[in-house]
Amino acid sequence: MRRVACVIVLALASIVDTVPTRGEAPIKLDHAASTTWFGHVPLMAAIDRGYFKESGLEVELKPIVKSSDRMLALTQGAVQWTNTGVLSVIVEMSKGNESFYWFANVDDSPGAEGLVVQPGINGIKELKGKKIAVTLNSGAEITLYYLLKEAGLALTDVRVVPMPSAAFTNKNIDAYCVWEPAFSDGQKAVPGSKVLATDKDTPIYRKFKTASAPDVVAIRRDLVDKQPETAKKLIAAYFKGVKLTKDSPREAAVSADKWFKRGVEQVEAGMRKFAYFDARQQREHVDELLGTIDLVIGWAYDTKNIDTKPDPRKWLRRDLVPAQ
Repeated sequence: MRRVACVIVLALASIVDTVPTRGEAPIKLDHAASTTWFGHVPLMAAIDRGYFKESGLEVELKPIVKSSDRMLALTQGAVQWTNTGVLSVIVEMSKGNESFYWFANVDDSPGAEGLVVQPGINGIKELKGKKIAVTLNSGAEITLYYLLKEAGLALTDVRVVPMPSAAFTNKNIDAYCVWEPAFSDGQKAVPGSKVLATDKDTPIYRKFKTASAPDVVAIRRDLVDKQPETAKKLIAAYFKGVKLTKDSPREAAVSADKWFKRGVEQVEAGMRKFAYFDARQQREHVDELLGTIDLVIGWAYDTKNIDTKPDPRKWLRRDLVPAQ
């Protein structure tokens, strides 16, 4: 019995040692990101340049492609923070999920997402009854919704398939709506394919000049509330990565290609379609972004993706952004 008791005590001690207390930096603060999305270059640059280590923190990029999956990882505590599509954040807000805050938007990319069709299709109206691949609960679904609507079609007029855009190359689908780099990859793989429209052809862009559902940076609420100084160190180091990406894109591309593995030239070319927003720009930029978010909430409610309309300002923590 004594041996069993000792084992239990040692196990409990081990668990306690891994739980950070107020004022102590956690051992790791993992970040969920996609290694196929150029909006995550600032995080990659900050890791590769050692900005987090300089602050006494350890950050590992956990590759998760879909925004909804990144948000699930955050709310379940598998990661401590993430940069993810705002629609996935809105869905959790609508449930009253208070496990996180959001504090910034560091990337936007209107024009880097759009509708690509097989050869022989010349207009959106011709897509009636045809198969269109799109990731559900994403900005691409919102883009597709508005592009169809402006052509006099509804989502129910087409055959929406939640499948990868790669199916486009073997002609299992008639069209796809997706973001970079898959947006361009499919066009290159199918000679004669064409872009019918992008998110710049939606009412969201015309009104707010943003992508359909830009990313926001979200962080675990318990980390911020229990270890505010650690959270601020983390975010300050992150914004060093944003500034490097904004001021020295070539250097950032060199760092990011360690994850993308597409070649520095191609990564830098992809980054040119993005705008990156540093700490100095956040207050004004977030003010503008809230208009887009309110519109996305309205869309999600009208299409029954959410049952209630949350107030995103209740989850917003502007004070976490370092003063400039």
